[in-house]
Amino acid sequence: MPRLVLALLLAACGTAALAEEAAETKPLRKVVWTALPTAEVMEKAYPEAAFQQGVGGKVVLACKVLDDGRLDACTTRSETPADQGFGFAAHSLVQAFRMRATTEDGLPTAGGLVRIPIEFSPPPVDAAPEGFVDSRGKRVMRPRWLRKPSGAAVARAFPKKAMGRGVNGGAVLSCVIIDTGHVDKCKVVQETPPGFGFGKASIELSQFFVMQTDTADGVSTVGATVIIPLSFTTTGGD
Repeated sequence: MPRLVLALLLAACGTAALAEEAAETKPLRKVVWTALPTAEVMEKAYPEAAFQQGVGGKVVLACKVLDDGRLDACTTRSETPADQGFGFAAHSLVQAFRMRATTEDGLPTAGGLVRIPIEFSPPPVDAAPEGFVDSRGKRVMRPRWLRKPSGAAVARAFPKKAMGRGVNGGAVLSCVIIDTGHVDKCKVVQETPPGFGFGKASIELSQFFVMQTDTADGVSTVGATVIIPLSFTTTGGD
């Protein structure tokens, strides 16, 4: 699974994070986290179906703080959307949290309650790996390419303006897969930096892509939309 852009709405490990006030007795404020879930841990917890569809979510947990700074007896206070498994994913992260024994103000945290907002965000299109989207809009990763543009083809398509200035760039294409496995009706959905012709060059390279017309699970890819990121790098470029 590719690296994701995941936002945990807390301060970085070892710094103070503001815990929202809980309605119960002894709410905690300005707690200091000594350990938080890593990006890798959150990535593994991300609900697979939601990730494949590019769906993000947010969960707010309310937890009791133990004597050693771990969390216990967590409940879900809110989950949006409610049907994608983000609540379960958030609870699976609880063991990765640790809190200092006192708040920023020197108050003990043991026995207190803390609210933790956790946000799961899918990668933006330009950061996502190649994949195809079926007629229901589901993103499927790891398409089985039979052919891609060669290095020589990419070199020939490299925009002259960018090459002359030593500028690196790229583009993301959205194309439809036809019954031969080739891609058709390609359009540029992202171009970086703009104005150097990387989008046009990527369209030219689309003729070299050929995909197997079914997935490893036997699902037909014909008629689906494929997301293809391309990059152009000059030797010694920026």
